[in-house]
Amino acid sequence: MEELAKGLMCGRCGAAVGHLTACPRCGATLAGQSPAEPREDLVRYRRQRRRALSRAAMGAVLVTAALGTCWWILTREPPGERQAQAQGVAAQQPPPAPSPSHVERTQAAPETDETTTETTPETAQDDGTPQAEAVEALLSGSHSSRSSLSEAITAAGRCERSGVTDIARITASRREQLAEARQLDVTALAGGEAVKRTLVEALDSSHRADAAFHAWARRYQDGGCTGPVAGDRDYRRGLAHSESAQEAKRRFVDAWRPLAQTYGLTEWTADDI
Repeated sequence: MEELAKGLMCGRCGAAVGHLTACPRCGATLAGQSPAEPREDLVRYRRQRRRALSRAAMGAVLVTAALGTCWWILTREPPGERQAQAQGVAAQQPPPAPSPSHVERTQAAPETDETTTETTPETAQDDGTPQAEAVEALLSGSHSSRSSLSEAITAAGRCERSGVTDIARITASRREQLAEARQLDVTALAGGEAVKRTLVEALDSSHRADAAFHAWARRYQDGGCTGPVAGDRDYRRGLAHSESAQEAKRRFVDAWRPLAQTYGLTEWTADDI
């Protein structure tokens, strides 16, 4: 009991063996061991065991790394083959479907053409607008001259000098209007030639009438405002030209009316111009 208490131990596994000659755990022979030897053997055994475990673990790591490297080398694809496969897949893919906005623009193209086709008459109409407006402006000037002529003749018959002056001014305006009418461009107007021809005839007769009335008024006042007015030759000539102008104006307004309606301009009457 006293020697067992000293704690003799197996030098291989460290089990307490007392005075036994063999270790009951590992079966190691214990003859000739001193109480201190089992302790040293146990420490040496444990060191050797740790070294063996470390070597085994390191070997396992190296083997695993070697196997992983081999697997990567065997399974990876060459870069050229991978690129060729990618190009082949891209070539096999169908072209992308057109976007909705592209389809809408493609479908909207015919509508644009239809709009252009529909507005072609309006474009042609707009080309004639400046010419029709030029005729309208000339008619406005003629209307102003006509409305002033009756008052000027009445004033001249009362021996008022202003009457003669006003008739002279109206005659000059008629001359300018006639020159403008002869220069009108009516090539873009439907029936434009008939409008121009009848307007020139009307303004020419009106100018001749104004000139005749001016000759009468000047001679009448120079003679002291005596003698019959209706029997004067220039006065009668003025009335005759006025009648010719009135007939030409009737033909003009008939030719002008459709154009006035087309371009939204004044539908003049023969008594207005």
